[in-house]
Amino acid sequence: MTGMERNSLTVSAQEQTMELIVRQQHEQLMQLASLVQSIGTIVQTLDKRLDRIEKCMDRKLTVSSGKAKALTKAIRDRARAICAQYGLDYAKAGRRLRTSILSAVRVQYGVEDIHDLQDAHYPLAIEFIATWASYSLVKELRRQAGS
Repeated sequence: MTGMERNSLTVSAQEQTMELIVRQQHEQLMQLASLVQSIGTIVQTLDKRLDRIEKCMDRKLTVSSGKAKALTKAIRDRARAICAQYGLDYAKAGRRLRTSILSAVRVQYGVEDIHDLQDAHYPLAIEFIATWASYSLVKELRRQAGS
């Protein structure tokens, strides 16, 4: 075998080795891509499960006793404000207004008691109370006060 033939065989062997390495690296890259895609799917599944758990927890968490007291105070303050606005005696009309506001809150948020209100709904309930109005009730209370 001449030196040229040996060089040619060496180059051919090197080319085959390089091709083999390239094929192996390509296969490894394809496996890695498949693995990354699988991990992405798992992460998405876990994220969806976590969202469901968080929503479930939000539904189960109710307002604290301090927030329930704040809601009760907001109802009382709203009844006082309506009495002041329409010239009603709070001692006579307050109870009826408070009862109506509380009833409206319970219906709006589907709870039996103010303590059952979902914690996530607390800011909305405070806003609901602050803007609550029943002109038919005010009209009736004014008519009764005039009698």
